[in-house]
Amino acid sequence: MLTLDLKRAEDLFDREEELRKLIGAIVRDDPLILILGLRRIGKTSLLRVGLNKLGYHSIVIDCRVFEGKTYVTYTDFIKALENSIDNVLPKTRRLVEFVREVRGISVQGFKIEFSVKEKPTLISLLETLNSYASNENTRFIVAFDEAQELIKLRGVRVLPAIAYTYDNLRNIVTILTGSQVGLLYRFLKRHDPSSPIYGRVRTEIRLENLSREKALEFLEEGFRQYGIKPSKHIIEEAVERLCGNIG
Repeated sequence: MLTLDLKRAEDLFDREEELRKLIGAIVRDDPLILILGLRRIGKTSLLRVGLNKLGYHSIVIDCRVFEGKTYVTYTDFIKALENSIDNVLPKTRRLVEFVREVRGISVQGFKIEFSVKEKPTLISLLETLNSYASNENTRFIVAFDEAQELIKLRGVRVLPAIAYTYDNLRNIVTILTGSQVGLLYRFLKRHDPSSPIYGRVRTEIRLENLSREKALEFLEEGFRQYGIKPSKHIIEEAVERLCGNIG
């Protein structure tokens, strides 16, 4: 694969406009951002490049781990959440101090653990992240990668937490990426008046497949970086098969 989990803007091929929109939305404090596009088209890389460029602390909950499951339990979700928080705790000791104050959450070193008995709520954690960001005069990004998988979730109410964040936690920006757009809209209950986020404005950033010319350029540059010189025929055949999907 020529596409990696990139973090530098210069490595993000032909996504300057999408990156500009994402950064602009975060800087404007747009409370809910959707990054939409087919699988392996570059949504996660766009997200990580944007976060890296801005320098805000963030947690990215990787919902891809739920693929293949018929339903997702509270324990499944908490494990993914713990992993995402563990990735950010070593970067700031101040955040550790804030997270320790959440009832039902313990921190050992830079490892977080949710109490199964007390079951701390997602909202209580988000409130703490917001307090930390407010104290540091910054923003905190909470992202769910491949968020349509959350439609399988049982025992955790994510939508009300997103709505609460939207309405009350001004220092948090929520980002959802999704490759199955229809399923993501179903999870969000897009047209359902009973949805906790019904009527709230969302910023949508859509990633489309590359044009044939751009796909050729992408492959040629990728091969060049790896010191490989395939024939023009092979590159053109790859473009035809991939249909402009750079993953």
